[in-house]
Amino acid sequence: MLRWNTVKDVINHIKTTQNKIPNEESTKQHLVLPILMALGWDVFDPDEVMPEEKTGEGRPDYALKLNGKTVAFLEVKSVKEWVLRDGKIRMGYLRQLARYCFDRGVRVGILTNGLQWVMIKSFEPEKDLEERVILAVDLNAQEPSRAAERLRWLSKEKINQYNEIPAEYRKIPLQKPPAGIEPPPHPTGGDAQIEHRNHKVQNIVRYCLGSGFTVFCD
Repeated sequence: MLRWNTVKDVINHIKTTQNKIPNEESTKQHLVLPILMALGWDVFDPDEVMPEEKTGEGRPDYALKLNGKTVAFLEVKSVKEWVLRDGKIRMGYLRQLARYCFDRGVRVGILTNGLQWVMIKSFEPEKDLEERVILAVDLNAQEPSRAAERLRWLSKEKINQYNEIPAEYRKIPLQKPPAGIEPPPHPTGGDAQIEHRNHKVQNIVRYCLGSGFTVFCD
Protein backbone atom coordinates (compact mmCIF):
# COMPACT_ATOMS: atom_id res chain seq x y z
CA MET A 1 0.00 0.00 0.00
CA LEU A 2 1.31 3.45 -0.96
CA ARG A 3 1.93 5.68 2.06
CA TRP A 4 1.55 9.34 1.16
CA ASN A 5 3.56 10.70 4.07
CA THR A 6 6.45 8.43 3.07
CA VAL A 7 6.47 9.72 -0.52
CA LYS A 8 6.46 13.32 0.67
CA ASP A 9 9.13 12.59 3.26
CA VAL A 10 11.37 11.10 0.56
CA ILE A 11 10.78 14.12 -1.68
CA ASN A 12 11.70 16.51 1.13
CA HIS A 13 14.84 14.49 1.90
CA ILE A 14 15.89 14.44 -1.75
CA LYS A 15 15.53 18.20 -2.07
CA THR A 16 18.01 18.64 0.79
CA THR A 17 20.58 16.16 -0.57
CA GLN A 18 20.48 16.78 -4.35
CA ASN A 19 23.58 19.02 -4.32
CA LYS A 20 25.67 16.17 -2.87
CA ILE A 21 24.97 13.84 -5.80
CA PRO A 22 27.87 13.87 -8.34
CA ASN A 23 26.95 11.33 -11.03
CA GLU A 24 24.45 8.88 -12.50
CA GLU A 25 25.22 5.97 -10.18
CA SER A 26 24.72 8.06 -7.08
CA THR A 27 21.56 9.49 -8.66
CA LYS A 28 20.18 5.95 -8.87
CA GLN A 29 21.25 5.03 -5.35
CA HIS A 30 20.26 8.17 -3.46
CA LEU A 31 17.41 9.66 -5.51
CA VAL A 32 15.69 7.16 -7.78
CA LEU A 33 15.62 3.97 -5.70
CA PRO A 34 14.26 5.71 -2.55
CA ILE A 35 11.40 7.10 -4.63
CA LEU A 36 10.66 3.69 -6.15
CA MET A 37 10.62 2.16 -2.67
CA ALA A 38 8.25 4.88 -1.42
CA LEU A 39 6.01 4.14 -4.41
CA GLY A 40 5.68 0.52 -3.33
CA TRP A 41 8.31 -1.17 -5.54
CA ASP A 42 10.56 -3.78 -3.97
CA VAL A 43 13.91 -2.70 -5.42
CA PHE A 44 15.56 -5.82 -3.95
CA ASP A 45 13.28 -8.23 -5.84
CA PRO A 46 14.35 -8.90 -9.45
CA ASP A 47 10.79 -9.97 -10.21
CA GLU A 48 9.78 -6.35 -9.61
CA VAL A 49 12.83 -4.18 -10.37
CA MET A 50 15.42 -5.59 -12.76
CA PRO A 51 18.52 -3.53 -13.64
CA GLU A 52 19.94 -3.47 -17.17
CA GLU A 53 17.39 -5.71 -18.89
CA LYS A 54 18.47 -6.37 -22.47
CA THR A 55 16.64 -4.97 -25.50
CA GLY A 56 17.60 -4.83 -29.16
CA GLU A 57 18.30 -1.11 -28.69
CA GLY A 58 20.48 -1.36 -25.59
CA ARG A 59 19.88 -1.73 -21.88
CA PRO A 60 17.56 0.61 -19.96
CA ASP A 61 18.60 1.20 -16.36
CA TYR A 62 15.60 -0.62 -14.87
CA ALA A 63 12.65 -2.75 -15.92
CA LEU A 64 9.61 -2.48 -13.64
CA LYS A 65 7.70 -5.75 -13.49
CA LEU A 66 4.34 -7.03 -12.30
CA ASN A 67 3.73 -10.77 -12.12
CA GLY A 68 6.98 -11.36 -13.97
CA LYS A 69 5.98 -9.15 -16.93
CA THR A 70 7.79 -5.89 -17.75
CA VAL A 71 5.27 -3.04 -17.55
CA ALA A 72 7.68 -0.09 -17.88
CA PHE A 73 11.27 0.73 -18.66
CA LEU A 74 12.98 3.34 -16.50
CA GLU A 75 15.91 5.30 -17.89
CA VAL A 76 18.03 7.29 -15.42
CA LYS A 77 20.30 10.23 -16.15
CA SER A 78 22.57 12.03 -13.73
CA VAL A 79 20.96 14.71 -11.60
CA LYS A 80 23.50 17.03 -13.26
CA GLU A 81 21.72 16.48 -16.60
CA TRP A 82 18.44 18.30 -17.16
CA VAL A 83 15.37 16.41 -18.34
CA LEU A 84 12.88 19.30 -18.14
CA ARG A 85 13.84 22.92 -18.71
CA ASP A 86 11.92 26.07 -19.65
CA GLY A 87 8.82 24.07 -20.46
CA LYS A 88 10.65 21.64 -22.73
CA ILE A 89 11.72 17.99 -22.53
CA ARG A 90 15.14 16.71 -23.55
CA MET A 91 13.96 14.83 -26.61
CA GLY A 92 17.18 12.92 -27.32
CA TYR A 93 16.87 11.08 -24.02
CA LEU A 94 13.15 10.55 -24.61
CA ARG A 95 13.78 9.00 -28.04
CA GLN A 96 16.31 6.61 -26.52
CA LEU A 97 13.71 5.50 -23.97
CA ALA A 98 11.03 5.13 -26.66
CA ARG A 99 13.31 2.84 -28.69
CA TYR A 100 13.78 0.54 -25.69
CA CYS A 101 10.03 0.35 -25.13
CA PHE A 102 9.06 -0.10 -28.77
CA ASP A 103 11.65 -2.84 -29.30
CA ARG A 104 10.22 -4.97 -26.49
CA GLY A 105 6.56 -3.99 -26.82
CA VAL A 106 6.57 -2.32 -23.40
CA ARG A 107 3.67 0.09 -23.22
CA VAL A 108 5.15 2.89 -21.12
CA GLY A 109 8.54 4.34 -20.35
CA ILE A 110 9.85 6.60 -17.60
CA LEU A 111 12.74 9.07 -17.89
CA THR A 112 14.26 10.72 -14.82
CA ASN A 113 17.28 12.46 -13.36
CA GLY A 114 15.97 11.81 -9.86
CA LEU A 115 14.34 15.23 -9.57
CA GLN A 116 12.47 15.44 -12.87
CA TRP A 117 10.28 12.59 -14.08
CA VAL A 118 8.58 12.06 -17.46
CA MET A 119 6.29 9.20 -18.48
CA ILE A 120 5.46 8.35 -22.09
CA LYS A 121 3.36 5.89 -24.03
CA SER A 122 5.64 3.89 -26.29
CA PHE A 123 3.10 3.97 -29.11
CA GLU A 124 -0.12 5.75 -29.94
CA PRO A 125 -1.60 6.00 -33.45
CA GLU A 126 -1.09 9.34 -35.25
CA LYS A 127 0.80 10.93 -32.34
CA ASP A 128 4.46 11.90 -32.28
CA LEU A 129 6.67 11.27 -29.27
CA GLU A 130 6.15 14.63 -27.60
CA GLU A 131 2.39 14.18 -27.85
CA ARG A 132 2.72 10.80 -26.12
CA VAL A 133 4.01 12.37 -22.90
CA ILE A 134 1.39 11.58 -20.27
CA LEU A 135 3.10 12.72 -17.06
CA ALA A 136 5.69 15.32 -16.04
CA VAL A 137 6.97 15.92 -12.50
CA ASP A 138 9.59 18.36 -11.21
CA LEU A 139 10.38 18.05 -7.51
CA ASN A 140 12.04 21.47 -7.43
CA ALA A 141 9.18 23.22 -9.21
CA GLN A 142 6.28 21.70 -7.24
CA GLU A 143 5.20 21.50 -3.65
CA PRO A 144 5.90 18.01 -2.21
CA SER A 145 2.19 17.20 -1.99
CA ARG A 146 1.59 18.12 -5.63
CA ALA A 147 4.66 16.21 -6.78
CA ALA A 148 3.55 13.17 -4.75
CA GLU A 149 0.10 13.36 -6.34
CA ARG A 150 1.67 13.03 -9.79
CA LEU A 151 4.30 10.49 -8.79
CA ARG A 152 1.64 8.12 -7.47
CA TRP A 153 0.88 7.18 -11.08
CA LEU A 154 4.32 5.53 -11.17
CA SER A 155 3.54 3.43 -8.12
CA LYS A 156 3.26 -0.34 -8.21
CA GLU A 157 -0.47 -0.15 -7.64
CA LYS A 158 -1.20 2.53 -10.27
CA ILE A 159 1.30 2.10 -13.10
CA ASN A 160 -1.01 -0.04 -15.25
CA GLN A 161 -3.71 2.64 -14.95
CA TYR A 162 -1.73 5.15 -17.04
CA ASN A 163 -4.71 5.76 -19.32
CA GLU A 164 -6.47 7.35 -16.34
CA ILE A 165 -3.78 9.97 -15.70
CA PRO A 166 -5.43 13.45 -15.81
CA ALA A 167 -4.56 15.33 -18.99
CA GLU A 168 -3.25 18.33 -17.05
CA TYR A 169 -0.52 16.16 -15.50
CA ARG A 170 1.32 16.08 -18.82
CA LYS A 171 1.92 19.82 -18.52
CA ILE A 172 5.53 20.54 -17.56
CA PRO A 173 5.82 22.30 -14.18
CA LEU A 174 7.78 25.55 -14.37
CA GLN A 175 10.11 26.69 -11.61
CA LYS A 176 9.20 30.01 -10.02
CA PRO A 177 11.71 32.69 -9.03
CA PRO A 178 12.39 32.97 -5.26
CA ALA A 179 9.81 34.94 -3.27
CA GLY A 180 10.38 38.69 -3.35
CA ILE A 181 12.32 38.64 -6.64
CA GLU A 182 10.54 40.20 -9.59
CA PRO A 183 11.31 38.98 -13.12
CA PRO A 184 13.27 41.51 -15.20
CA PRO A 185 11.17 43.82 -17.38
CA HIS A 186 10.84 42.89 -21.04
CA PRO A 187 13.18 45.13 -23.05
CA THR A 188 11.67 47.63 -25.49
CA GLY A 189 12.97 50.03 -28.13
CA GLY A 190 16.74 50.35 -28.22
CA ASP A 191 17.09 48.01 -25.26
CA ALA A 192 15.28 45.31 -27.23
CA GLN A 193 17.68 45.69 -30.15
CA ILE A 194 20.67 45.40 -27.82
CA GLU A 195 19.11 42.34 -26.15
CA HIS A 196 18.56 40.71 -29.56
CA ARG A 197 22.11 41.46 -30.67
CA ASN A 198 23.58 40.07 -27.44
CA HIS A 199 21.50 36.92 -27.82
CA LYS A 200 22.84 36.38 -31.36
CA VAL A 201 26.42 36.88 -30.17
CA GLN A 202 25.92 34.37 -27.35
CA ASN A 203 24.59 31.78 -29.83
CA ILE A 204 27.58 32.31 -32.14
CA VAL A 205 30.01 31.88 -29.23
CA ARG A 206 28.24 28.71 -28.08
CA TYR A 207 28.42 27.30 -31.61
CA CYS A 208 32.11 28.09 -31.98
CA LEU A 209 33.00 26.58 -28.61
CA GLY A 210 30.94 23.47 -29.32
CA SER A 211 32.64 23.07 -32.70
CA GLY A 212 36.17 23.36 -31.40
CA PHE A 213 36.85 26.86 -32.78
CA THR A 214 38.85 29.40 -30.81
CA VAL A 215 36.97 32.53 -29.79
CA PHE A 216 38.98 35.78 -29.44
CA CYS A 217 37.57 38.71 -27.51
CA ASP A 218 39.06 42.20 -26.99
